[in-house]
Amino acid sequence: MEFNHIGIKCSDQAAAVKFYTEVLGLEVIFEVEILGRRCIFVGKGPLQIELEEVKTKTQAPAGPPEIGLYHLAFKVEGIEARADELKSRGAEFLIPPFQIRPTRKTAFIKAPDGVLVQLVEDLPE
Repeated sequence: MEFNHIGIKCSDQAAAVKFYTEVLGLEVIFEVEILGRRCIFVGKGPLQIELEEVKTKTQAPAGPPEIGLYHLAFKVEGIEARADELKSRGAEFLIPPFQIRPTRKTAFIKAPDGVLVQLVEDLPE
């Protein structure tokens, strides 16, 4: 078994697509309707995120949930430069880049619908 994609139910699908494409730099791969709901897949390389529209007026959570899935982590190189680039595209950092241990730096960005995006840079020992 190998990982295929992750799905996110979106309170505002257009805002989610804008964040994942314009801020994070992913691309729209394809769109499909499943059980009457429009799903837009974004990604790059092997990474795919399904952004599913929600037809009810459900409010997005104010922050990450106390239980369950709460963040997506992306491996990057040059986390400070990447953070500056993402800020210039509108990313809101909840935790700016910091060194979590001698061989790793990390940061957290606020994404739509209460999802957090973590950036991880592994450093040489």
